[in-house]
Amino acid sequence: MKAMLQRLSLLLALVLGTAWGANDQLVPINNGMNTLKIFGTNFKVFRAWRENYNAHGFDVVTFYSSNNDTWGLVPIFDESRTHEKLELTAGGGADCRLHDFRMLVSPDGSHAQLLVASRDPGNSYVDLKTVHFVYYELEKNEEALPGAPLFFFEAVKRVESRGAYCDVNDAMNDELHLGAQSGFCGKDCPER
Repeated sequence: MKAMLQRLSLLLALVLGTAWGANDQLVPINNGMNTLKIFGTNFKVFRAWRENYNAHGFDVVTFYSSNNDTWGLVPIFDESRTHEKLELTAGGGADCRLHDFRMLVSPDGSHAQLLVASRDPGNSYVDLKTVHFVYYELEKNEEALPGAPLFFFEAVKRVESRGAYCDVNDAMNDELHLGAQSGFCGKDCPER
C-alpha cells in the first residue's frame, strides 16, 4: 500500500509539475512549538489558537530559523516577492475550513515545501467553491541579496482544485492525498 501511495504521489507531482518527491514526508504542525531540521538548520514552527468565542476562531502559524544564535522570522513571499506574509492562518467556520496548509520535508532535510489551500467564502461558509492551492518552496538567501532574509518561502505554482468543496482539507485529501488536517490545533478549537 505504501509503495502504491508513493507511486501515486510521484505521478501527481509529475502531472502538477511540482518538485515534490514521492518520499517527502508530511509533517503535522500541532498547537505549540514544532521543531524541524532543514538545510542543517534548526527551524521552529509555532501554531497558536486565536479564540473568537464564536464559530470563527482560527490558528496562526509562524516559522522561525536559527541564524547564528539569533532567531529569524521566515516569511512567505508571492511569486514576484512584492507581497510578504509573516504568518499563515488556518480556519473558517464551524462547518468548513476556508484556509489551511500542509508542510512536507524531504527525509534528509535537504528541502521543504508548503502548500496553502484557500477558498472564497461565497454567500455562506458552507458554499461549495473551487479551492486555490499555492505551492511554496523553502529557499535560502545564501548570497545575502537585499530584500529577503536568510530563509523564506517563495510561491512557485498556483493550481485550482478540480472539484468544488466546502472544506479545503477535503480538497487536499481528495485531490492531493495529503491527509485530512495540517495538525492538531489544540483542545479548545474545533476538530475541523
